[in-house]
Amino acid sequence: MIKNIQESAMATQLYPKETVSFKELARDNEVNAIVLTGAGKAFSAGGNLKMMQEMLKDKSLPRIPMNRAYRLVNNILALEKPIIAAVNGHALGLGATIALFCDVIFASENARFSDPHVSVGLVAGDGGCVIWPLLIGVARAKQYLMTKALDIGTSTGLSAIYMAWALSKTGGKLFTIEIDKGRYQEALANFKEAGLTDYIDARLADAHDLVKTLKGPFDFVFCDADKDWYTNYFIDINPKLEEGGCYTAHNVSSRGWRGGEGTEKFYTFIKTLPYMETTVDESGSGILISYKKISKRK
Repeated sequence: MIKNIQESAMATQLYPKETVSFKELARDNEVNAIVLTGAGKAFSAGGNLKMMQEMLKDKSLPRIPMNRAYRLVNNILALEKPIIAAVNGHALGLGATIALFCDVIFASENARFSDPHVSVGLVAGDGGCVIWPLLIGVARAKQYLMTKALDIGTSTGLSAIYMAWALSKTGGKLFTIEIDKGRYQEALANFKEAGLTDYIDARLADAHDLVKTLKGPFDFVFCDADKDWYTNYFIDINPKLEEGGCYTAHNVSSRGWRGGEGTEKFYTFIKTLPYMETTVDESGSGILISYKKISKRK
């Protein structure tokens, strides 16, 4: 008998729970193989990245739940029966790790593998740093786990520090642009204090002009500059954004469009692009998150 296990597409806690114990499957003599697939449109969205970010900010929060990811991967490796991953949609973070550790992988046309940990300031964990290099080599693994990021609008560099710290763990580098000399110099001092100077290429320049000349490619882009130019920035960067790459823009929220008419026009524009999968996190001042599914077709 082949046992079919469906994982929830979204983790309600820090990490998705096992719907069936792998130890039980190992003892069940009627089970010869296991098929692991998603219950919804996605294979698995992985862990709760927002909660992980909160844990980084608040050191008093318990770390014990994070061991669940370790146990889950360990249980997959320890099971002597073959596990087949039927990847029916997005496999993100831990979801990608689970799929890649399976013995056999069948992927639908809608399947996408991605590890977004670095894009939110976290090290690619949960076994991702192990399995990706084993399957595709160290160099390509570093590329897919995030190699090059762009920060448009450095300000004093606080957001850049989070991104650069994560990139320092994958061998990547952050390119960041600031037009104001005072903020630029303050950012440089902050980068030095954080010990991240080697992972940041900071430029004092007008992003309107410099962005057009950048060669790319980029895996991740964070835009927090002049809102009236948001659409122009995206048009200039889009050809240089990798498949599976993520484009984010700050101060984008439908609650009154805090960023003004420019952010509303940008949101309307990017939502018309079929190869960009776009959502908006309405918490705080709002942030647009857009995932590039396929290359733009001419």
